[in-house]
Amino acid sequence: DNLDDTLVFVQQLQDAGCALLAVHARYRGSPMHRRDGPAHLEQVRAIKQVLSIPVLTNGNVRDAKELVRSLQLTGADGVMSAEGALDDPAIFARAAAAASREQRRLKKAIFAAKERRRAIRATAARAGRSPTASERAMLSEAKAALLAARESKRGTPKLRLPPTVRREQVFLTSPIDLTEQYLELVGAHPVDMTHVIFHVRRLAKQLLTLYELMPVLERCATLDTVKEVVSRCRAYSEGRLQFSPCAESARAADEERRARKQANAARRAEFVARMITKARKEGQPDEFYLRAGRDAPTDTDVDRVRRMRSEPQQVRFWHAHFRQHCRGWYLHGKCPYVADPRGCGFLHGAECVNQNHSPGCSDRTENEVEE
Repeated sequence: DNLDDTLVFVQQLQDAGCALLAVHARYRGSPMHRRDGPAHLEQVRAIKQVLSIPVLTNGNVRDAKELVRSLQLTGADGVMSAEGALDDPAIFARAAAAASREQRRLKKAIFAAKERRRAIRATAARAGRSPTASERAMLSEAKAALLAARESKRGTPKLRLPPTVRREQVFLTSPIDLTEQYLELVGAHPVDMTHVIFHVRRLAKQLLTLYELMPVLERCATLDTVKEVVSRCRAYSEGRLQFSPCAESARAADEERRARKQANAARRAEFVARMITKARKEGQPDEFYLRAGRDAPTDTDVDRVRRMRSEPQQVRFWHAHFRQHCRGWYLHGKCPYVADPRGCGFLHGAECVNQNHSPGCSDRTENEVEE
């Protein structure tokens, strides 16, 4: 729980044969409070200084810039990243490319400072004199720039990209590119759809939110539908589709209503088939059981049921007279089975449609069903 104890402990680990140490630089939490603020990266530096084995730092790494900064602050030999890698699987390659680019920039800055100093001295030498006061000031400025660039270059980690990856390729790879690569891997190595949706949400969160496609993604049930969402996201970002605010929300609502209608129709067909089978087994006409409770309640009937004092009384009356109709829909404007993916097999009369009904129970005739 304090740095001194930690330094003693890590040295004991090294003495016991530990060959590599990863440090998550936060104080121990509790079951109700797992994390205690930002990671204390300065303490990782202290740990690194007392050990001779490689040390990995962990914490405060959400993107490639923070990864490079973490190495600079801690002097660690490497970085572990969880959240950052979930949001950007290319975080290590981007960090390596960024560090390499910074090394090249600083190398050029060092060369430029040296050349400036050489040019000032050469000018004075050609004139057969010592540098003037203004030239000495410029020499001091160039020396300060040279020392600063050298110090920064020493502090910038030297990270290497895999030989098959080009720096330009890293910087041009977008979140959508990574998402599509991930979906290709899923196609070759299938996983549960909950995992697919989780990772796509992390990979393309910004664009999915911007184009109102996050709710659509969360309702996807197959890999193909996820790919369609990602493809639409790319088309919006590249301007091949014109995005209008709320358009995707309306489109998703329409798709959900159509899906509900299909599920309701299938559930109703199952009910009708069961009733016909039952009637035939008993030697009755096919419509024998389907006639009972099929007549839709009137507004007067609905008002009468609403005035009944207890719910059991309502249930008994409804079952006796309107058993094939959705009681929740008529009495409360909302089908109680709206969230059931199997649909609803009861009838929903259009005469009781009101402004308070659920989106899942949209305007339907009594021949349109849902459970």
